[in-house]
Amino acid sequence: RSRPLLITEMLALTYPPDLDEVKETHGGETPWWFYLPYLPGGPTTSLENESAFGYEQRFHEWGLDTIFGGFKGFSEANQWHNFSILKYEIEQIRKNPDIGGYTYTQFNQQPGDGVVGIMGDFGFGKERVFADEMPMINSPDLVFIDWSRLNYWAGETFRADVYLSHFSDKSINGASATWSLKALGAGGTIEGISFSALGVKKIGTIEFRIPEVKTSMRLKVHVAVT
Repeated sequence: RSRPLLITEMLALTYPPDLDEVKETHGGETPWWFYLPYLPGGPTTSLENESAFGYEQRFHEWGLDTIFGGFKGFSEANQWHNFSILKYEIEQIRKNPDIGGYTYTQFNQQPGDGVVGIMGDFGFGKERVFADEMPMINSPDLVFIDWSRLNYWAGETFRADVYLSHFSDKSINGASATWSLKALGAGGTIEGISFSALGVKKIGTIEFRIPEVKTSMRLKVHVAVT
């Protein structure tokens, strides 16, 4: 092909809202537009698949208030879950040299369009809980670890390739990538990173042995290019 590929309408993830907060900004009541396309007094046939109709009732019936402590906890947990999906999908797209770009489905959710707005609920202006993390995964230059496993036992070896997707106007010549997992005392440097043109390539590999630990741990490997 002589033209780059562009992925559109990607990642239509759902973001069930904090209904208590919605009510608080509307006089303690659920606003009429919350259940669009359902209208007050109208038919309810098939609305479970077309709108948020019944959201509050099901939330309590299914015991989600007990699990998450309320709408706020549920909404924030869901947002962080979606961020993990968003991060992985962007990395896999950026890893492919044949794909020249992508567009996200619905930046700002509006009533009746479904709960898919990445920028916040219903245009109220409140950002998602992961807003500060977005530049880390959605910038012109992106370094990421192409993991194949997330769970390891002590004594096993962690191994993953590191990629750099370069699409900014900054020159990358003789750069270094530093990675670390401080809790386990692991770390290292990948040197001699250079790009003669825009694109993506594997810049190195991270490998280390998982040491003996007394209990399970949830950790992150950090990598940065300088």
